[in-house]
Amino acid sequence: MKDHHQPAAGLDPRSYFAGAIEVFCELTAAGLKELALSAPFEEPLLSQIRPLAQKSAEKYGLVLYEEQDFPHTGITPPESIRGKTIFLFCRNQKTLTAYLDLKVRAAAGHEETQALRKLLGYSPHSS
Repeated sequence: MKDHHQPAAGLDPRSYFAGAIEVFCELTAAGLKELALSAPFEEPLLSQIRPLAQKSAEKYGLVLYEEQDFPHTGITPPESIRGKTIFLFCRNQKTLTAYLDLKVRAAAGHEETQALRKLLGYSPHSS
């Protein structure tokens, strides 16, 4: 299976991911999502994307959080995020706090997929 986090052949990764981040920030700022996630990044792309993520979050008044240990849930396969950084774009501090609380519960062995789906604005019944 092709990694769904990779842009199609011929697309500049920096531009592709910057565009995706901008769209997710706009959706989050508009209230369509409480939380949006970037693709998982490794160096050297991480260092190139970080200032763009900061700029987009600031532009839309969002709280940006750099996650280096994304919780294990049914949302993302562990092998696709292991050792990578994901930018979280939170509508506000309350959303970030809810995410961090969810992360603690997940680390304690609780199933938090549905709680994460809710923060992400996903339907509870979609796959």
